[in-house]
Amino acid sequence: MNKLRFKYFVMGLGLVLAIALSITVGSVWPKSQPQAVEGELPSLLAVSQGNFPVNQLSPDLPETLKPCLPEQFARAELLAELEQNDQHLYHVQVTYGDDVAQPLIAVQGDRCQVLNPRDENNADVPLSTVIDEEVAKTLALQRYQRTFEQVGGKDEFQKLLNEEAENAEATVWIPQENYDALQTLGISMPDNVQPTQEVPGGQP
Repeated sequence: MNKLRFKYFVMGLGLVLAIALSITVGSVWPKSQPQAVEGELPSLLAVSQGNFPVNQLSPDLPETLKPCLPEQFARAELLAELEQNDQHLYHVQVTYGDDVAQPLIAVQGDRCQVLNPRDENNADVPLSTVIDEEVAKTLALQRYQRTFEQVGGKDEFQKLLNEEAENAEATVWIPQENYDALQTLGISMPDNVQPTQEVPGGQP
């Protein structure tokens, strides 16, 4: 399979939550900014950064998350959340300049833990590899519903997805839970966007 490498860039639709076609982020954060991973659709993953102060959490995120975030980040936004047993799961988007990372963080009391560490290639890890598949899909459903609101509705999302898929030069692999969630929400998946249970950009 031909591997794709895209850089994130501003989509021009205002402040937009990144669409987690791929997931990121290690429990041990690199000092340098994370690199864009392979097999992604660039415009749909972009965030309009704005002039945010350093280490700013959106109002719907608790301060308890900060020890599990990188030392230097522009802003952290909530993508999805879920109560599970005795812990609260937060799927968060963290922005660094033109790059984004999307850790899944478990909070229990005053302690937090990143559940989806990056692999040895610093590539994103699908949520279903670290949590139950149905829980991963539930988080994906919530994330995409939020994203639809940010980009102007489901029809606009479909249009953007079709445009980016048409511009892709090879098959784009996305996590199975994201593919399933989008189909559940009524999104028609382009032929060259396919599900995988492995890290996007690799051989499924």
